[in-house]
Amino acid sequence: MSDITSTHLTELANITNSADILVVAVGYPHLVSKSWIKKGAVVLDVGINVVDDEVDANEPSATRTNGEAVSSDDSHNLHVTGDVDMDDVLGVASAVTPVPGGVGPMTIAAVLHNTVYAAALHLGLTLPLKHEGGNMRGVPDEIYS
Repeated sequence: MSDITSTHLTELANITNSADILVVAVGYPHLVSKSWIKKGAVVLDVGINVVDDEVDANEPSATRTNGEAVSSDDSHNLHVTGDVDMDDVLGVASAVTPVPGGVGPMTIAAVLHNTVYAAALHLGLTLPLKHEGGNMRGVPDEIYS
């Protein structure tokens, strides 16, 4: 790790292991280990790292140890992994979101919702998004038809 020293990591671990809910998005595969997690904490791994099996796990996301970018047409074994060392933290955390398959679908849904909302505002349209029991949280009533 060229940008993060072991001193910084120790300081960070001292902060993170007091959190009840830890959201991790740092761009380093498997950086967060059980020593960073408070027993019973919920861990949301938001990190998306495309790694080559031949790459040092401590290298920044989507790079090889020689700094060459990882591409999808590479002949190496590429896979997606998170910033949390899932196998290591499972015995400590009460819940951990997987990568892939964790928060990604919710991120896509939120981006799509916000894109449609922004387009409607831009075009001066109203959206028929009102549902029984009230409107969608965060969406002003005046855009509903």
